Amino acid sequence: MWRIILGLCLFLGGMACAPQRQPDPQRVTPSPMAELPLKAEEFRQLRTLKGHFTGGTWNADTDAFNGKRHQVMLALEQLLQDQTLSRAELVALLGEPDAVRPAPEGSAGEQLIYFWRGWHDYLFFTLIEGQPLRAEWYFAYE
Repeated sequence: MWRIILGLCLFLGGMACAPQRQPDPQRVTPSPMAELPLKAEEFRQLRTLKGHFTGGTWNADTDAFNGKRHQVMLALEQLLQDQTLSRAELVALLGEPDAVRPAPEGSAGEQLIYFWRGWHDYLFFTLIEGQPLRAEWYFAYE
């Protein structure tokens, strides 16, 4: 029995003296918001590519479900949801919207529309002064 107690004391005493591990700076997960400028830049670049829905030929990066543009837009939806941004801040991030329409009836604001596949599928942001941003999708399901 005394051997067990002695072994336990040595083990616990050794743990107290062991050097503490420092977190590896390369393994630290960055804040999701740190990703926002990168995703916004990628989106602005992808918007310049022509695809089937923008008068060009089929382009998997811009037209396909889960293509690059779709994936980036899904990430932007998550990153921007419930953020408090002004219209100018949103436009600075994503560029001018493809279309603008009034917010739903009874709301003083507007919706900024960013096309994924033209009017078939798009991401829109509802901006109402003093309220968090609402990001939503419209899908034609065609």
